[in-house]
Amino acid sequence: MKIIHSFGNFKIEKEIEGGTSFLLTNRLGDFLSWQTAGGVASRYQGWYAAIDEELFKIIEDLEIDGAPAAEEFINNFWSVQRKRGEAKENFFLPAKSHSLVWEINRKSRVNLVFDAKKIYENNEYGRNYEIFSEKGVVFVKYRDDSGYELWIAVKTDGGSPVFPNQWFPRFYVLDQKRDSWPFERYVFRALTFEGAQTVVVSAGKSKKEAAEEANFVFRKRESLKKRARKEAVEKAAAPEKIQDAEIKMAYLCARNSLDGLLVCRGGNWGVLAGLPWFFRFWSRDEAISLKSLWRRRPKEAKAALFRLLDSIGPDGRMPVWQDGGGERESADAAGWVFQRIGELLRNSEAVFSGISFNRKELKEIREKIVFAVGALLENHTSENFDIAGHNETWMDTLGRPGARIEIQALRLNLYKLAFEITGENRYRELEEELRRRVRENFWNGEILADGLEDWTARPNIFLAAYIYPELLSREEWIYCFDNALSKLWLEWGGLATIEKENPSFNWRHSGENSRSYHNGDSWFWINHLAASVLYGFDAGKFSDFAGRILEAGTHDILWSGAVGHHSEISSAENLSSEGCWAQAWSAALYLEVLDKILEKE
Repeated sequence: MKIIHSFGNFKIEKEIEGGTSFLLTNRLGDFLSWQTAGGVASRYQGWYAAIDEELFKIIEDLEIDGAPAAEEFINNFWSVQRKRGEAKENFFLPAKSHSLVWEINRKSRVNLVFDAKKIYENNEYGRNYEIFSEKGVVFVKYRDDSGYELWIAVKTDGGSPVFPNQWFPRFYVLDQKRDSWPFERYVFRALTFEGAQTVVVSAGKSKKEAAEEANFVFRKRESLKKRARKEAVEKAAAPEKIQDAEIKMAYLCARNSLDGLLVCRGGNWGVLAGLPWFFRFWSRDEAISLKSLWRRRPKEAKAALFRLLDSIGPDGRMPVWQDGGGERESADAAGWVFQRIGELLRNSEAVFSGISFNRKELKEIREKIVFAVGALLENHTSENFDIAGHNETWMDTLGRPGARIEIQALRLNLYKLAFEITGENRYRELEEELRRRVRENFWNGEILADGLEDWTARPNIFLAAYIYPELLSREEWIYCFDNALSKLWLEWGGLATIEKENPSFNWRHSGENSRSYHNGDSWFWINHLAASVLYGFDAGKFSDFAGRILEAGTHDILWSGAVGHHSEISSAENLSSEGCWAQAWSAALYLEVLDKILEKE
């Protein structure tokens, strides 16, 4: 298959082997995903609409009778195209509308296959579709035994609808590979249209809502496409210093992907952690990703930053999710928010970010910092160390309770920021004492421990260096990195999440079973953060490591996984696109490391 990335007049292309997919978003949390060659490989592919803070699958597949598999796929950033023999398809999700636009270059017989459900619902029984036409719109009313219902409106330039009413089984090869049950599900071929070239499908909680959206999008689709093209392409550009065509295009793709995960939900701006599975505002992921949004989306990034700040609880911690995290807490999310605030406040040329703080906001920041320090000292501190609970760190499948290295770095940065913003010496004293304790207990002159009495090599030392470089001297850090890289480095250009000689290490990604997730799998966000740290401490010595990490990330964005997006993880064994298909912090840290390299040149 030929994959083409087209950004205005800038294009790159490549013939690739193996399966890839695509993913479109629309700023509402909706997404569309299928295989680039056509077909459905996962029950999480299809068209999903985020309605009333629930994510619903609507369309399973859109079929063209007699069309072969696609031999060419084009990523236009605002839309995607497939060439299937004589047929050329264009898919587009209008902003601010729960609608899907499907266009074909010639009149065709098309089928609409439905699988209406909440994203994680897999009931086979009690699924009811009521279908009828009214005033040029075909309505599909879906309801199930649990009581919820959806209205779907279909507007097309094709002939009168035919109703096949055909249930048939779909086998999902990607879900089988991931060991994500069920691998098979019955779906519903509900509508057929003869001679269709344009199909608009809209979803809503009422018949009126769905019909109004379908009619509006069908009528205004050309102007909506023009606006989307302008938003995605004309208002964006890659830094002029980037000379490599693939890196330049991957930079544009990563920014577009991160932009697409920025949504307004309930009047609040936030960053979805990833699609398809992490469709909430995950506190940690958002805070880590915000830095790469500052330059292009400063207003939205600032709004998300203060929403995060407001979510700090009475114990000084944040919920795992900003939109319904229940009682689960994150040990590091608040620390990452203060890390980002510190970067802004310490930046003497704040214009670079487009973010500035007024007096009221500075007062709020000061109050939150002072409160957080007091609350954390009271609730999550033992013998000066910040103590994480079970599954509260980013490695949330390991348990990993206790004093962990990156959590200490975040606490140290918080004390440092508290002193800078208040001028009170007690914060400096807290910082100096914790730094002394961490050096005594975590640093043995060769290795920086992952936790108290846990000398297992993991890439969390790079988080510590990124957050609080003052912990060690430059020479000590470089020696520490050398020792860690000898145990964690993967030759294709990544870092394992645990030393390769450890009995818990897994070479291959284990799918939905979390066995390999933090015990082998290589995380792209950590890889890029490590590249940034290595390049910052000694660009000459570590340039090969940073370059190979960047090369692996570039390949994943352009030619693997969901084309134009950055995957969550890779197997340790070889470079592969695994986990979530479009992960916010993967894209954000790819942009960040490139920005850092460019600023040093």
